[in-house]
Amino acid sequence: MSSLQAVPASNPERDSVLEQVRRCVVRYVAGRNPEWADDIAQEVMLLIHVRYPHLEKTHDLLPLGITIARLKIYEFQRRRTRGGAQFAEEFDAVDSNSPSVEEQLIRKSAAERLRHGIRQLGVGCQQLLQMFLEGKKTDGMRGILGLTGSAYYTRLCRCRQRLSLIMGWSA
Repeated sequence: MSSLQAVPASNPERDSVLEQVRRCVVRYVAGRNPEWADDIAQEVMLLIHVRYPHLEKTHDLLPLGITIARLKIYEFQRRRTRGGAQFAEEFDAVDSNSPSVEEQLIRKSAAERLRHGIRQLGVGCQQLLQMFLEGKKTDGMRGILGLTGSAYYTRLCRCRQRLSLIMGWSA
């Protein structure tokens, strides 16, 4: 008996979505450093294939692929400047100052998925996470909810865990 594992059957729909994700990742990375585009896209696709075989929809895989690519860009930059130099400012400036239409759509899709996930939580968690996302101060939220410090952090942790399960972020 061979020690190699059987390769799962190919899913044509997922393969099509993965190819679309790969093209988007290549464009995203090429806008920052064309030399790294293919290498990073390959690493992103490998990670998605190995760690996220259960995801099949574009709205799940595309934001994930772009996020992994962004982190890989930082990793490649860190390797290049390992001598203690700072990250190149151009990477952050490109991301924050002028997002492309594609990036805006990805962010909008991710935000909509997050809002949908929060709506599936109980009223208490919805209220807490909504205030948290609006950037309210901890003391203000504790006062509104009538919680002590430790009770606030416990509730926030539990709400995040529930949201994580709903969103499928758990390993």
